[in-house]
Amino acid sequence: MKKIYFILIFNGYLYSLEAQTPAELFEIHIFEQQWTQFKYDLFPDLYQISDYAHLLDTLQNLAIIQKLDDFIQKNKSQIIDYQRIKLKTYTNFKVDFGAYQPDTILTSSELEVLHTGISQGRGREYENLLKFKHISPAEMVYFYFNVLMGRRLTASEMANFYLRNSIANPLFLSQSMGNDKWKIWFDAYQFLVEFEYDIAQMHCRPLQVWVRKK
Repeated sequence: MKKIYFILIFNGYLYSLEAQTPAELFEIHIFEQQWTQFKYDLFPDLYQISDYAHLLDTLQNLAIIQKLDDFIQKNKSQIIDYQRIKLKTYTNFKVDFGAYQPDTILTSSELEVLHTGISQGRGREYENLLKFKHISPAEMVYFYFNVLMGRRLTASEMANFYLRNSIANPLFLSQSMGNDKWKIWFDAYQFLVEFEYDIAQMHCRPLQVWVRKK
């Protein structure tokens, strides 16, 4: 009989409902320990920079990026397995698509402009930041979601939105499209965002935003 596991995976925000097998659960646990320790060990390098305004520039530090590139190269197969397993654990959630309608502010064309700006237009600082986020599908999607909400909501609206979401839990639904390509839906109740995620290319981009019907 398949066992059910509840696993905290990201800052109290996203939870996986069911691990596929005990072996896969163990593999997730081991890799997340390694990844967490790797990131923690970067603190000494990051604290060499005291000016927050230049923190992104720190990611252009060749030593830090070389450490990340070495970690990715050394653990490439484990990273791919980790992403596949994590994405499979999100296939059991249900989203009420009928409760939403397409957003008229963050349209598909607006998302394309935004994605291009993030992936190309901001220089190497974003390129290097995204390297860290791409390891975990949840972190990558959550990064994009925060960027989208920053464009969509006022400061006071964002404060209320994130307070609600710190109490309740958004859902994370995934669907395999084959060849390591996935569709991901982030359901934060007020907003639903669809993403395209490509494991092989380490590529993620938002496709559409829906807003809950009133």
